[in-house]
Amino acid sequence: MESESKPGPATISIDVSLIRKVLRVGKSLLGVNCSQQPVVEAYQALYDLKLIARSKARKRRLEGNEYELLLNFFEQKEKHRSTVIPYRDIFNISLTTCLRISEVTSLRWLDLNSSASKILVRDRKNPNGSEGNHTEIPLLGQSLSIILAQPRQSEFIFPVNPRSVTAGFQRACKKLGITDLRYHDLRREAATRLIELGYTVEEVATVTGHKDLKILWQVYTRITPEHLLKKNINFV
Repeated sequence: MESESKPGPATISIDVSLIRKVLRVGKSLLGVNCSQQPVVEAYQALYDLKLIARSKARKRRLEGNEYELLLNFFEQKEKHRSTVIPYRDIFNISLTTCLRISEVTSLRWLDLNSSASKILVRDRKNPNGSEGNHTEIPLLGQSLSIILAQPRQSEFIFPVNPRSVTAGFQRACKKLGITDLRYHDLRREAATRLIELGYTVEEVATVTGHKDLKILWQVYTRITPEHLLKKNINFV
């Protein structure tokens, strides 16, 4: 019997933050006489004991022939009648739009402007709240053709559960021997590809939805030495 994996310090840190938030609003919202101060005072000790820690910035991108391996795997998977999720198209749309998987599966036919090659993305994740944070993004590359190829089965273009997509993606990685690759890493891959193609950070931000360009630079873009070598810049 396999032992269950224990949550890491970064995960526990999130849990502690949630406990603190509940205690902070407990009196005003629930009428409970409580205080967040004990949690605040415990933070330094928890950090010193390494029981909690800040999450490390991810740098993983698609490497080598991983894109081709995954694409071929999804193509074979979709040949089975039991497969109802268009993994290939969702995989590619994630790489051409920089959207989170929850945003991809929330795209609606009503919000598509095919003549202008753009689409409205509703309730995008935002530090100040996602509700009502709608942004319109350009459909670059093959995005529009992928969308138009989908059957109109409901109001959503990709009417599937995002968790099912990520679970299927992880199963594919495991079978292919691809390690330490998460579905959300595709968002970084997509953003960095646009930078490498010559788009400015400001232009990429209109696609990713970032308001803070520093975050886009530090977290979602990772220019590799190999890319710079390909440009073969002559400094002489």
